[in-house]
Amino acid sequence: MNKEAAELCKRIQDEEIENVYAYDRIYDRISLVSNKLGGAKMENKQRKEFTELARAKIRDNRNIIISKDNTGFITIAQQLVIVEDGRETAVFLKGAIEIEEANLENVERAILQALEAMGK
Repeated sequence: MNKEAAELCKRIQDEEIENVYAYDRIYDRISLVSNKLGGAKMENKQRKEFTELARAKIRDNRNIIISKDNTGFITIAQQLVIVEDGRETAVFLKGAIEIEEANLENVERAILQALEAMGK
């Protein structure tokens, strides 16, 4: 990768990307920029495919989404839902939790312990 493409990569990595899917689009854009500038072709990043397992509303405009990806991991992500002029837009926020499927029951136990500690 040439110097200009490397600098673009660094700038993007330093910025906060709120939409998890925006990272993939930016990654693709870096590949195009690198190729146009004559740099080495970047390896194709394998895209994960998610299957939603559960959803829970946690605020008026936020959901928790639990999904399983095509690599076998469980992802717990926060989704922001915005309704403007009758149109709904949903984006996933940065900072999702990725855990092995075998540890999902540990998350359940932790939530139950928290509820017990609060007297619920």
